[in-house]
Amino acid sequence: GTNKCVGRTVSDELCANCGSGQSYWPCNLKKECWCWDSTLPFRDPGDGDTGACAGCTGETEVCVGNQNSLIPAGDEECSACSSGQNYWPCDTEGLCWCWDTTKPKKPPAPASGLEMESDAKTPCDSYFTEAEFWDLAPNSTFPYTFDGFCKAV
Repeated sequence: GTNKCVGRTVSDELCANCGSGQSYWPCNLKKECWCWDSTLPFRDPGDGDTGACAGCTGETEVCVGNQNSLIPAGDEECSACSSGQNYWPCDTEGLCWCWDTTKPKKPPAPASGLEMESDAKTPCDSYFTEAEFWDLAPNSTFPYTFDGFCKAV
């Protein structure tokens, strides 16, 4: 597969089996071994990997407030999230997001807050195809793509 497990302070070889279910050392050490899709850029999640903008570390990435959120949080308040801050607004889902400044600044849509039934299908699984999406929205850009739409509904 394309998943690769690596170590932060131990060798990558020692963490290689963590992705396939190994549960003993070093896989049982918090934040020591982690896995990522190797087709994407390498990104160490850092110590703040549980809050908003975790992993927002690229030269062109900044943590900013989500104007679409029902609770306002400004860019200045969210900027500390990428440094590992773990209290408001970083601990509240949807208030801050990682913006790649080389792309248009289009914040994610707010979550509905509704729980889906475990066997429920999303509209994208059964009713709405990617071809239909592009027919309706041919000029859509990141993050308002078919995948972004499917994650939002």
